[in-house]
Amino acid sequence: QHKEMADENQRLNLEVRSANQELAKANRQLEELLQQKQQQIKRGEVSLDVVREALLHVPQPVIGLDDDGLVAFVNIAAQNLFSEAGPLLGTEAAQFMPQVLDAIRGASEAEKCEVQLHGMRFDVVSRSMGHGTESRGKLITLTAHEANLHG
Repeated sequence: QHKEMADENQRLNLEVRSANQELAKANRQLEELLQQKQQQIKRGEVSLDVVREALLHVPQPVIGLDDDGLVAFVNIAAQNLFSEAGPLLGTEAAQFMPQVLDAIRGASEAEKCEVQLHGMRFDVVSRSMGHGTESRGKLITLTAHEANLHG
């Protein structure tokens, strides 16, 4: 009986060691996966920073609105165009560019429309965001009309 208990103890001990080795292996795999995910997140953050900085310096005004019409992104050209309104980020677009919002309401998705601001004519294009991504809202671009550039 004593021998049976010793054998059973030894068998259980081997099972515990085997289970511990399996757990250690699983932990190593999880750690590797976690490191890979952290590297992917870091690369994604760097890519996002690159895109954000590139958009900031696009010479045409670019404005990103959330679903509530609040400014979620504004590049330097847009901030300069609407400088009299003060800092735009987080403000309601209707407060500083109602004529732009009226123009895009009358246009279909990605259709170019025209608006006059500060005595200049602009072509305006609005695109809904969220096609294949989780972003929502609108991305609005304004391009100075050719007549402004030659007149």
